[in-house]
Amino acid sequence: MGGTVRRSGRQHELSQGYDADAGVPSIVPREAVHLVAVPQPAFCASPLASPLLRSAAQAVAQTRAAAEQHRVTIGFTTGLTVTPAVRELRRRHPDADVHTRYLAWNEPQPALLERRVDAVLGRLPFPPDGLSVTILYEEPRVLLVPVGHRLADRNHVTLDDIAEEPLPRFPDDHWNAFWCVDPRPHGRRAPTGPVVTAMEDKLELIATGQAVSLAPASVLAKEVRPDLTTVPLKGAEPSRVVLATRADDDRPLLRALRAHATANTRRGLSRNTQHLGTGQGLSSRQRI
Repeated sequence: MGGTVRRSGRQHELSQGYDADAGVPSIVPREAVHLVAVPQPAFCASPLASPLLRSAAQAVAQTRAAAEQHRVTIGFTTGLTVTPAVRELRRRHPDADVHTRYLAWNEPQPALLERRVDAVLGRLPFPPDGLSVTILYEEPRVLLVPVGHRLADRNHVTLDDIAEEPLPRFPDDHWNAFWCVDPRPHGRRAPTGPVVTAMEDKLELIATGQAVSLAPASVLAKEVRPDLTTVPLKGAEPSRVVLATRADDDRPLLRALRAHATANTRRGLSRNTQHLGTGQGLSSRQRI
């Protein structure tokens, strides 16, 4: 068996041989062989190439854009459920490719701007830069305390009642300002509590009596942990649940999602208004 390879401008005949050092057959001569790259086809340098390549790229981009029109990922944060909205989108848009993704408390804005999700159901505060934010509803806040806490049996509490109570801090100044009410209405700073990065860590601190915390009224403490309870908080700004999308993304699927979320929220609030502020909450997970 024989063959040829191109070597520095001349051809060298190869024949089946045996490499004694390796103990295997060899068809390559012992001396070094320099391979020469095959020149690219003349077509690539043709004046016709650039327009054709641009057309191909445009076709790919158009195909991708068409697919994205029917694909959407909805993010949601703790205590909020998007299942009814997903079902409704799939029912009204059978060709839609609808996904969901859980997001941590500090992920709504980066997840949207990084295009990990296309819409987020979450709670303010988070930075609105680059986003379109629709407030769906407001709900009062409650005080989350361990069972047996001195305030656990109150009908309600005020900020004065927790003036000396430490509250857990997260690594986000805007989040802390709202959920710790810091500063307080008269300018006094809220007591500083332990720094946490996860909600589960916060709950553990509260259960062991190291801190108390503010939470949305929809939280049912005993469904979260049996050793916690909530007390209605008076005199504090309510929590706001929002639907956020990228400001430059106005696809029909997202418009349909926003319309459904707004309408469904109104219906849900009309059924549950009597529960707000009673300490019982709306449900363990508010739905849109």
